[in-house]
Parts: sequence; structure tokens; C-alpha cells
Amino acid sequence: MKNEKLPKKRERKNNTMQCVIYRLRKKGIRIDMRNRTIFFNFENPDSIDFRGVERLCSEFGFGLQYEF
Repeated sequence: MKNEKLPKKRERKNNTMQCVIYRLRKKGIRIDMRNRTIFFNFENPDSIDFRGVERLCSEFGFGLQYEF
């Protein structure tokens, strides 16, 4: 137990981001990792209310983009 190292803060944060993205993609939200953009369907604005979307925007610097 003493020799085991805990993951660094950056690794934990990256793992958290990946988990949130995985959950949102399961719900049908398209996410572009390279440009850090979350795409929403214009006809379904209720999908913005997801907690994970708010977390990605505030904590990891993602932006929102509507699609027609």
C-alpha cells in the first residue's frame, strides 16, 4: 500500500472529463474534443439542461454550438 502512487491531479481531472463526455455521448450529444465544442440540435434546446454540459463548460472550457 505504501508504494502505490496516487494519480496526479491532472490525470484525475482528465479522467473526470472523459467520464462526463462518455455519459453525454450516450445521451446523444455530439462533442468535438479537438475544438472543445458541444453541439446541440436546434429543435431540442432542452438538452442543454444536463449537468454534465454545465460542468464541461465551467470546469474544462468547452463552448456550446447550435446545429440546424
